[in-house]
Amino acid sequence: MTVFVTWLLCRLSKVLSIGHDSAHGVQKFHVSPTSRLGGVAIFLGLAVSGLSVPAIAEFQHYSVWFLLTAIPVWMAGLTEDLTRRVGPTLRLVLATLSAAWLFGALGVSVNRTDVWPIDLMLSIPGAPLCVTLLVVAGFTHSVNIVDGFHGLACGLAIIALSGLAFMAYKLGDTLLLQMCLTSLAVVLGFFVFNWPKGSIFLGDAGAYLIGFWVVELGILLAMRNPQISPMAPVVAGLLPLIETLF
Repeated sequence: MTVFVTWLLCRLSKVLSIGHDSAHGVQKFHVSPTSRLGGVAIFLGLAVSGLSVPAIAEFQHYSVWFLLTAIPVWMAGLTEDLTRRVGPTLRLVLATLSAAWLFGALGVSVNRTDVWPIDLMLSIPGAPLCVTLLVVAGFTHSVNIVDGFHGLACGLAIIALSGLAFMAYKLGDTLLLQMCLTSLAVVLGFFVFNWPKGSIFLGDAGAYLIGFWVVELGILLAMRNPQISPMAPVVAGLLPLIETLF
């Protein structure tokens, strides 16, 4: 699905001007009109993959909730891709809304870090939610910040998802392994168009959606498997965080 939709968007960008990325600016190096609606392909790919295995109820349950709760931040990015009128503050607010919604729906939260001052703080009522909102919003925006060069954001997501999938495999966590591998397949389906020629871009919608998906998988992996260090998923997605801090 991701490959087909991405190919279709590439073809439509030659006849429709909607959702084109500007070729002017210090971060621009493409000269032809290029669609920045890759987030649509990513969203549809995740939707189809989440519904394609009805026999595995837990996988479908988590995938559907991940997708539903990602809608606010994805829509914020998509609106920005189409109109260029959505400020970063509103996008940040909607990223926290997505994180809060998943927290309420599935209880996905940062409940330990193995860093005692932070873990002491997490024992305070309400602190896990606040820390979760900060972590999710921060990483989601960090993926958007590193996006801007053919294949960079997708490549980092592929590395992070591969690392999380390996950890899930070693831990015997079938749910997380399935979610990581299907997400990896979706991103790879887009990646082959995005790199090396940059036939289509992720746009804000794609970057935010991938960032949200990866960080929530990392949080869920550490939450479901107390035998693993909570810092292990952080290492898998460390580069976007380093770039953002830099």
